[in-house]
Amino acid sequence: MADRGFCHYFRLVSSSLGVLVGLLACIAFSAVYTHVVASVLAFLSAVFAAVCLVLHILHHRNVLHVWHSPDTLNDLSILGFCVLNIGFSLTSWYLFDIIYYHKPMMPVDGSPYISAVWAFMTGKWGTMLWYDSRKYAANLATGSLLDD
Repeated sequence: MADRGFCHYFRLVSSSLGVLVGLLACIAFSAVYTHVVASVLAFLSAVFAAVCLVLHILHHRNVLHVWHSPDTLNDLSILGFCVLNIGFSLTSWYLFDIIYYHKPMMPVDGSPYISAVWAFMTGKWGTMLWYDSRKYAANLATGSLLDD
């Protein structure tokens, strides 16, 4: 097994935390605050964090080449690119809505501030999926499976 650097373990931990926080936020915003948009965005953020986590775990266990080919990783890269564009576009829309219409932060249910944060988080996990799947696809294509 190859030496794993700090970045490798940081990706594993941050993806795990992304899944956990996204699911907890989804439950909190749907059950406590009935903020449907923030709940859906938190769930989508958790889903894409989970996809990143699975990629990192497969790479950590040195079985990424068994489960994925460069083509499937490129398809995941395209999905991540679409998600990052949608997430950051939604973030921009919510920020425009907040600034132009002088929307208040309270009450929490229906607040565009919370929707903007979770749209940003979804875009961030789309960015990570795009970057990591491209990196792993390049590693598989060159045969350097143990690169970090």
